Amino acid sequence: MKNAFWAYWLILLGVLIVVIMLLVQSVTSNNTEDYYLIKELTEAAMVDAVDYSYYRQYGEIKMNKEKFYESFIRRFAENASLTSTYTVSFYDVYETPPKASVEVKSKSGSFTVAGDSTQFDIVNRIDAIIEGNTVSENGTVELPNSGVNDDSTEGNSDSNLDDTVGDSGSGNADSSSGDNTQNEKPTVSQVKDKGKTENSITVETTVNSTSDTVKEYYFSIDGGNTWQKSDKNTYTYNNLSPNTSYNVQSYVKDSEGNTSNVKETKITTSDPAVNTCLLDEKNIDTVNLKGMHGVMMVNYRSNYKYNGSFYYTTEVFHDYDHNDVADKLSAGDEFTILGEKQGKFEYWAIEYDKGSGKKCGWISSTFAAINLKEYIPEMEYNITNLSGSIYKAVGHDLPNVTGKRLYSNKFANFVPALYNFAKKLKTAAANARNNGDTLVVYDAYRPSSVSKKASDALNLLITKNSGYYSADVVNKINYAGYDKSWFLAQGLSAHNTACAVDITIKGATMPSDMHELSTLAAKYATPGSTKYASRMTSDAKKLDKYMKDAKLNDLASEWWHFQDTNSYKLVKDETNLAGANFWSA
Repeated sequence: MKNAFWAYWLILLGVLIVVIMLLVQSVTSNNTEDYYLIKELTEAAMVDAVDYSYYRQYGEIKMNKEKFYESFIRRFAENASLTSTYTVSFYDVYETPPKASVEVKSKSGSFTVAGDSTQFDIVNRIDAIIEGNTVSENGTVELPNSGVNDDSTEGNSDSNLDDTVGDSGSGNADSSSGDNTQNEKPTVSQVKDKGKTENSITVETTVNSTSDTVKEYYFSIDGGNTWQKSDKNTYTYNNLSPNTSYNVQSYVKDSEGNTSNVKETKITTSDPAVNTCLLDEKNIDTVNLKGMHGVMMVNYRSNYKYNGSFYYTTEVFHDYDHNDVADKLSAGDEFTILGEKQGKFEYWAIEYDKGSGKKCGWISSTFAAINLKEYIPEMEYNITNLSGSIYKAVGHDLPNVTGKRLYSNKFANFVPALYNFAKKLKTAAANARNNGDTLVVYDAYRPSSVSKKASDALNLLITKNSGYYSADVVNKINYAGYDKSWFLAQGLSAHNTACAVDITIKGATMPSDMHELSTLAAKYATPGSTKYASRMTSDAKKLDKYMKDAKLNDLASEWWHFQDTNSYKLVKDETNLAGANFWSA
């Protein structure tokens, strides 16, 4: 009888174990099915939410958040089990680059076995990002890594199992299958304020990466709605509002196309500074140029009259309309722009210091230059005369010029251009940017002394008995109506008045090297012709269109040279051919 009693309990225990195993197996199977269901639905919903019109316009993939939410919920409702209760949560959903984290909690109910209550709560979380931006022939976006990033695993599924018999509650048994994080992907560890003013923010991104290189940095100042791409880890936003908080975000891509996480921070612009020296600050109309730097170009009596008398181009006035002269600067004096005012001409409110303390006033911008590096930051600058001149003529170096440093350190951070000319150049840069191109400036303002030095060196190559004479240089210069003056001016040039640039398109194929002083660089078959020379490439013609659409003038002998002829004539006439030698070499 006693043995039969123990046999009875052994059978009952075996049945209990089998029941528990079946319950656990059921929950585990349902969890696996839920995980792959959520993974597939997240991928499908993200692809559904891709904004194709945005891609066609900007070349970047963007996801519509609201469409993603709607698509996921609709698909999940159609496929989820009706016997379970689910709670769906969304975290870190970004439109650009498309990224989403989805968490689904499922309650499978309570089970009572032999008086013991056991509750199963399942949590699955998926982190997903769309990488790549290839467009197929039919116009749809192909997503090479579309859907769930390998950072997501079943290891994020937490099964809450009761591990105490007789105790009703939830335990913490982890049903993780392991962490498959791809360590080779770059990780943004910090996004911080590198510097700010009342109207600007400079952002710096710090990356912890095991990959070879970080190729591209992306920055957003509006919570991820729009992104700016850069090849540097810093980016400056200008024309912002004072004392305003901005939600700044950043992510990166490495050379293999791997995309990092998105890191964000809040940065607040400074309070507006109280200006104690500009008495009529209320007359400022716009502050688009505020904080940028300029330089006085010419110190000469203008042919323009104000209140019946002539004024000098470097005079500073108490008020914007030239009613009272407050001070007089000199050509080459630098200043900081406080704001602009449109009157008889365009006026700048400026702040300057001639050694006796800070002063403020108004000037006419007609004879003032602005720093292109600040005014048009979307262009790149490679001022070769600052490090080593690249002037050549049919493969021949210019004696004592080629490879020599011709400019002072002033040109390292300040590339001056007459403001009226700079405004047209900004339009050209925008035209190029809108077409996916970046303009690169090789030279802008050139002191007359440098022009003369280069011109004298070219003359040595074409003058017999000079010791440098080259017949092939002579032949390539004196061809089809051209002569040496077409390649280096023998007198005042647009470069000497800060009204010209030598410019190209980044990565483009052009007819010759930059600063080739011969007809190898000529745009037109003959001077005055409208027919392109046979060597003009498609890239050179594209550059031509960007610049001419911005109302800039070209030069028949040099594919890279563009100028504002009207502004050049104004400076030339106003200074009686003296030019604008505000900086020495």
